[in-house]
Amino acid sequence: MKKIISLCSVVVVIFLCGLSFSSCGESLKTPSGFKFDIDTQTLSWKKVDGALNYTVSVGEEENPITTRSNSISLEFLEPGVYEIKIKANSTNEDIESSEWAVYPFERFAESGLKYKLINNKTEYEVVGAGTATGDVVIEDVYRGKPVTSIGAKAFNNNKKITSIVVGNNVKTIGKNAFSKASELVSITIPEGVTEIGEYAFQSCKKLESITLPNSVTVVPAYAFTWCTNLKSVTVGNAVVSIGDSAFSPCEALQEINLPATVKSIGEYAFSDCTALQKANLGEVETLAPFAFLNCHALSEVTFGNSLVAIDSGVFGYCLALETATLPATLETIGTQAFYGCEKLLNVSIGDALTSIGSGAFEGTKLYQTEEDVVYLGNWLLIAKNKEIEVVTIKAGTVGIADSAFAKCTKLGDVTLSGVKYIGTSAFGGCTDLYGVYCDDALLSIGSGAFSGCTFLKNTTLVFGNSLKTIGDYAFYGCSQISETLDLPASLTSIGTYAFNETAAYRYAGDIVYVDNWAVAIKAPSMGFFTDIIIKPGTVGIANHAFYSSMVMFSIDIPDSVEYIGRSAFYNCQIVQMISLSKNVKSIGDYAFFGCQMAAFAPDGVLILPDCLEYLGRSSFYNCKKLIGVTIPSGVEHIGAYAFFGCIGLGDSPYAKELDANGEMISNYQGDVVIQSGVKTIGERAFYGCENLLEIVIPDSVTEIGERAFYKCNKLKSVALGAGVDHIDDYMFYNCANLETITMSDSITTIGRYAFRGCAALKNIVWSGSVETIGDFAFYGCTAIQDIVIPTTVKNVGNYAFRGCTAVHTVIIPNNVETLGKHAFYGLPNATIYCEAASIPAYWNERWNTSYLPVFWGCEFAEDKTHAISFVKGSGENPDNYDSVDKIAVPSYEGYVCIGWATEQGGNVVYTMDNIKTAQEGAKLYFVWEVKAEEPSQDANTGGEEVTAGN
Repeated sequence: MKKIISLCSVVVVIFLCGLSFSSCGESLKTPSGFKFDIDTQTLSWKKVDGALNYTVSVGEEENPITTRSNSISLEFLEPGVYEIKIKANSTNEDIESSEWAVYPFERFAESGLKYKLINNKTEYEVVGAGTATGDVVIEDVYRGKPVTSIGAKAFNNNKKITSIVVGNNVKTIGKNAFSKASELVSITIPEGVTEIGEYAFQSCKKLESITLPNSVTVVPAYAFTWCTNLKSVTVGNAVVSIGDSAFSPCEALQEINLPATVKSIGEYAFSDCTALQKANLGEVETLAPFAFLNCHALSEVTFGNSLVAIDSGVFGYCLALETATLPATLETIGTQAFYGCEKLLNVSIGDALTSIGSGAFEGTKLYQTEEDVVYLGNWLLIAKNKEIEVVTIKAGTVGIADSAFAKCTKLGDVTLSGVKYIGTSAFGGCTDLYGVYCDDALLSIGSGAFSGCTFLKNTTLVFGNSLKTIGDYAFYGCSQISETLDLPASLTSIGTYAFNETAAYRYAGDIVYVDNWAVAIKAPSMGFFTDIIIKPGTVGIANHAFYSSMVMFSIDIPDSVEYIGRSAFYNCQIVQMISLSKNVKSIGDYAFFGCQMAAFAPDGVLILPDCLEYLGRSSFYNCKKLIGVTIPSGVEHIGAYAFFGCIGLGDSPYAKELDANGEMISNYQGDVVIQSGVKTIGERAFYGCENLLEIVIPDSVTEIGERAFYKCNKLKSVALGAGVDHIDDYMFYNCANLETITMSDSITTIGRYAFRGCAALKNIVWSGSVETIGDFAFYGCTAIQDIVIPTTVKNVGNYAFRGCTAVHTVIIPNNVETLGKHAFYGLPNATIYCEAASIPAYWNERWNTSYLPVFWGCEFAEDKTHAISFVKGSGENPDNYDSVDKIAVPSYEGYVCIGWATEQGGNVVYTMDNIKTAQEGAKLYFVWEVKAEEPSQDANTGGEEVTAGN
């Protein structure tokens, strides 16, 4: 018995010892499954069962970190190589902590700037200075992704950064990005930056120099305003414009040299640059108001041979300017353009000059003369003596400047022999002026030129035989001028209210005439008109003559009328018809704007006469009853918005008249007929013409403006002539019924959104020269079945073919250099065939975000319409094979792929279902079979299906 008890005791002791040994030896699992998030610099690992917390030791760190989370941010580490050790700590005192896990880690040097992920987390944008100070270099790549932009206000009000080198991947610098960065001395902007936002460097008062790369095209408004220490500016050779106040007032800037690409300089662009001494303006065409105002030290200005206009106050108070050699191309000098240039004496002008603004040279040495009248070359600038009674105009004078004799109340009469141009308000308020005698040299009379000259009479006002234009208010208030005033046959335009408050109104009927021009309509006594009949023999209708008149039934414009002025019938509520002259030569801007209830022919189809030369901006805007139009060859330019909102275009009865055999019985040629000779079509010219069915652009057209056919919902076919070399942005946006587009071989560029939303577009007859397909160009073209990118294409934009849901086959030849992000997103049934063996370096990494199957290394037929073979590569080729249920059946016109053979011309060995199993390195040949025709319906069989060939 004792032996049994003793044996049991031994067993119990052994058991308890076993338990003890088991408890003493148990520990937590060592942490594993490490993942490092490069964007957040966070290290994470799998949770360890039973762990209370984790201890993290970094290198030789004496104070390890304890955390309850199974992750830790490593943002705090300085650049260098580290050994990160992590162990799990138990919740149970009887269970030991885990062994140390070791994670090797390298912390790369960073600028300390603050970043934000953009573009679906594929790129970074700098959004703040973060901890960066002193000299800062913006990374090309941050945490594995390119840094492509500097955000709005990223460094606004920063007081710690002294210099910045912008990364090579940055494309845009946002609005106010560096505004008021008070310690910034220098910034290096690399080639590749294309856009700089407004106010980007405003009030960087220590910035000393700036070099704009050749990739920048615009210097925006206020970009460097109040950079008062800016001494040097280098403008890249792609810049086309300099915005308003861009460099105002850069008080330290001494010289500016502009490349020939710059065409315009905005308002106040360099105003108050008080140290500026030299300005080379390259080939600038226009100088906006006050561009160089108060540049007190400016002594040398070089003008190119392209300058057309110097606007108001451009060189006002340039105190050091002594000489201005103005180019022969210059046409206009604005009001006070050189006002207060006290040293200016030597000024040369060319023969192209047509106007000089009021006070353009006031305060210069030109005015320092004892003569009553001041001249500049062959222009009379000003009568200094306002008490002048008699003046003899110098022989050879070609122009009278604006306000030259304004308010010379004692001036009796003037003979203007040889004068071509009489400026704005030139004789305004000359109340005693009773005679003005011009000869055949006179071409134009400016706005208000003789306003308030109450003594002028028909018999003492002689124009000559060459006058073309009379400006707004030109004879306003000349109370003795009547409707019998002789106007020359050469006249083509009379401005707004040019003869208001004259005797012509006194005894007029409904319509006021001056000679053979209709200049105004008088308000009706009953609140509306019935029929308005312009008298036969009338040759012109003045600007605004019938502007916003009350309701009318119809207007009859006789065939004698040759000129219809600006806004002549603007917003006239004409409820029946406008009978248009058959001899009209010019239809001015806004001429029939908003005449939405009026028809222009009994059948609504307007055939503009062959003699028409000018078709102005918004001329038929929103004329909803216009259902057809023919534009003759003499019209070189169809004005912007000319037929905007003409929703009736395309509803022509001719298109519907068929004989018994279904043939047209009329001479209908189309909704809009543009004859050869037309050169340009302005922006939005046919915007919203929702019934327009077809358009044929003749070879003579070289330019079609943005959104020209935007939202022409029923437009079915478009043929572009050989003169068009690009399809502009938004040109056919939302033309939902467009089925076919035929491009000429001259087209090189398809603009952004050009065909977006063209849901019926099936056939793209590509140009033989197209190089660029813009962002969103074919977005939402849901009827396109195959995309064969031409061999000329180099660039395919972002989202270019997004949402083309019917596409089965995409052919991408080797010539494609850049392929934008999400280019083929939302093509659920497509397979892509690439000539490249693998993804080229310059394609966006997000180009295939739908993970479509891709065959790499394809050999294409000579015409690149289909693949002949491909080499089965290692790993994924076809790529993304498992991401779809099956590979879309490849096809091209008339053929379908039934599989792959191992030799050219051989039998099918692999099908869509098992192509992945092909041997690595095998060259496989596409086997093409004639595609069976779709069943069709025979109209004579009551709708029964008929198989092709039956």
